[in-house]
This record gives sequence, structure tokens and C-alpha cells, in this order.
Amino acid sequence: MIDFIYERTLNKTRVETKDISILGTDLKINFIDLISGKIVYSAVLGSHMWAEWIGGDNTMTNIRIYNDFDEILYNHKWDVMIYGDPIEKLLWLYLKNRKSQGFISKGMVIGSHDGRNGHWIYPIQEGLSNALLIEGSEM
Repeated sequence: MIDFIYERTLNKTRVETKDISILGTDLKINFIDLISGKIVYSAVLGSHMWAEWIGGDNTMTNIRIYNDFDEILYNHKWDVMIYGDPIEKLLWLYLKNRKSQGFISKGMVIGSHDGRNGHWIYPIQEGLSNALLIEGSEM
């Protein structure tokens, strides 16, 4: 009925609907940045329509779907094991295993720009790691 597509190389998140006429309502779609929690784009979709968010530094986007009464019908959460690249998946499994053994990993990221994009983001958000982000500046 609804497909969620993440295209990492294009920094694109897409939602496609099939026949949703049985719902009796259009769907309001909010694309939510995983890092900030802010809505970065919204659209209203009927049957056989699509909407996509392009241009964020980060395709780690959660999607929230509402009906006409602004009731949440579904929260679609970005999942590293489904949508992550091989490095993110390997890092995730490594850090999950360490946490299960009672360890929290700590790291340092040099050249992190604004800290919004990188393999370390999701593990930090999920409490599997702590990191110090370092970015040089012109002063």
C-alpha cells in the first residue's frame, strides 16, 4: 500500500502510495530529519502518488503519516540494518555487541564538518557510542 525508498547516493527519501482509496482519506506525509527531529518537508498524497525529500545532507529520515484529522497512522523509522550501507551495518553490529558485553565505545571524528553526516550518527543517537567531533576552522 505504501513504499518507503531511501537512495543514499542521491540523498533522497521517497514515499510512494498504491491504491489507498479504502482508507477514505488522503495521507499527510512528514519527512523528519533523524538528527534534529524537525520536519524538513511535508506533502499530501492520494492513491498512486509519490513525494520525495531531496537535498538534505542526510538520508536518515523518519516518516510520519497522518490522516485528515491529523491522527498519526504510522511512524516509519529509518533502520540501519535495512537502509544502512555496509560500513554502517558493520559498525552497528560491532557496537551492539560491545554494549551487550557492558561496554560503551568512545570515538573521535576529525573533519566532521557540522556533524550531521557520517556512519557514527545513528549509533550515537541510539546510545551505543559517544564521540567527540572535531572540525577545524579559519580564525
